[in-house]
Amino acid sequence: MNIWVIVGLAAMATALILLPRLGWISVREAQDLIKSGALLVDVRSPGEFGGGSVPGAVNMPLGDIREQVDSGQISKNDPVILFCASGTRSSMAKRQLRGAGLTNVHNLGSYSRARQLQSD
Repeated sequence: MNIWVIVGLAAMATALILLPRLGWISVREAQDLIKSGALLVDVRSPGEFGGGSVPGAVNMPLGDIREQVDSGQISKNDPVILFCASGTRSSMAKRQLRGAGLTNVHNLGSYSRARQLQSD
């Protein structure tokens, strides 16, 4: 068997095991939520966002995310999907939003995963 096939299968198996443990949702789950009206939030800095993002995403930097709930920009009843450059800031944003009383908050993880939303 080709070594690259083995490496690819190992990477897929690792992703299937680790993604749920990281609290990340799959790209397919995110696509379904977006079709149902979920808010797609890019928590990267305005500079990062200005350099390119995913169509339909709104920029709410991590440092401002809690204020977005307090000001009504993010409704406590609406589903929210978060992403950032690597998944770290979106994980922190998820914790902040959960702490603010939101229950339907999902971490998509990295920007590279968010870009996959366009591919299907």
